[in-house]
Amino acid sequence: MIIEDTFTIDASVQDVWTFFFDLERMSACMPGVERIQQLGEARYEGALKVKVGPIGAAFGGEVVVVEQQAPTFLKAVARGKDRATASLVQGEFVSTLTGRGPQQTEVAYTMDVAIRGRLGSFGHSVIQETARRLSAEFIRCVKARIEAPGAEAATQSPPSVAGIAAKAVVEASREALNDKARAVGRWMRRDPSLSSQSSRSEGEEGIEAEGKTPRRDTSPPGQAEKGSTGGSADAGKPS
Repeated sequence: MIIEDTFTIDASVQDVWTFFFDLERMSACMPGVERIQQLGEARYEGALKVKVGPIGAAFGGEVVVVEQQAPTFLKAVARGKDRATASLVQGEFVSTLTGRGPQQTEVAYTMDVAIRGRLGSFGHSVIQETARRLSAEFIRCVKARIEAPGAEAATQSPPSVAGIAAKAVVEASREALNDKARAVGRWMRRDPSLSSQSSRSEGEEGIEAEGKTPRRDTSPPGQAEKGSTGGSADAGKPS
């Protein structure tokens, strides 16, 4: 299957060539790339996630630059495999850079791609549509980063999923603790016994703090009441 396209960038041929060989800047514009590293002078290894039709795949593989004539010609071969779908992709990539003015470069590329396995069961139209979509995203990013000096800061990758997840966990934990505290407060206000127990505890703590012992009445029940009304029982009898 042949996939090809041509686009123009408002920059010199040398600037475009330098960008394509800047691993960090180039990989940031490649949709689905999770990691990429240089293993040798012309050999690269990486991982790519892509969705073809309703199926998602995660390819791991390598790219080898087999020929280059700086700054106008590049030829590379690629090979990748997705274990989940038992799919294999192989391809050859050829690109030419042609100056159309002091600050304008035409970039043309052709890819000859072969896909085997589960993903290979999809028709060419589905695969080509996926390739066009990914290519359009790549071209927009490259043009923005090369043509506008301040665009790179605005097109930086968003925060990582791990960072977002960690922040969400912290926020959720804090909110859960606050909810529990509010629930305990409401429960104590609804139960009068908790409030009376709390009051008695506070009173006993105050007495102990002053060094006093609560006075207890040990008189029989009836005598205590008479004593409180004006003396002993013999006080009202004639002598």
